[in-house]
Amino acid sequence: MSEQVLTKSNRVNLTVPFSLIEKVDAHVEKKLDDGESRETANRSAFIM
Repeated sequence: MSEQVLTKSNRVNLTVPFSLIEKVDAHVEKKLDDGESRETANRSAFIM
């Protein structure tokens, strides 16, 4: 394996409609209000 491949992160790009992002933001905000950390209560974690 080349050095360049080893240094890349495991990133995935997803196209998400804005209307879905608004719903996700509402759920994420509720999780944050309940005391969940920002590391687990974020858009990416919720969508994936």
